Amino acid sequence: LVLRFAGRGLQGVADESWGLDNLRVADAPPVASVTAVTPTVDEAAGAATFRVTLDRVPVAPVTVWYNTRGVTATDGFDFTSQSGPLTFTPGQLSLDAYGRPYQDVSILVNDDPENPLAELPEEFELFLDPGSVTNAVIGTDAAAVTILDDE
Repeated sequence: LVLRFAGRGLQGVADESWGLDNLRVADAPPVASVTAVTPTVDEAAGAATFRVTLDRVPVAPVTVWYNTRGVTATDGFDFTSQSGPLTFTPGQLSLDAYGRPYQDVSILVNDDPENPLAELPEEFELFLDPGSVTNAVIGTDAAAVTILDDE
């Protein structure tokens, strides 16, 4: 860390030293991102899984809120809407193969066996709410899953 001060020192001498007390350099906050673990799922599979990952282990608790939304899939018919907080606390983490903390979220996918007609693939997303995150920033804010018809 190098700090440079413009102008002259207190005595008007260009090379005068300056002292800093209680200087604290903070790291950038962790970056939270979401991916679809199962980007394509058969409607009879029962659930789709998303993974929310931090790019590093946090030094303070991180909370990220997620929500689901239909793109072409219909909430309550094709999938069950879900929302809530995910909290990452230092020391209480699951780490992926790269040492990044993560949490998985499973969203129920609804089969419609009473519908004998074939449907086109339908899509829904899980997204991270940038207005409801603490001690982190949002990177990749949404991931989509495509539901395939099983009829």
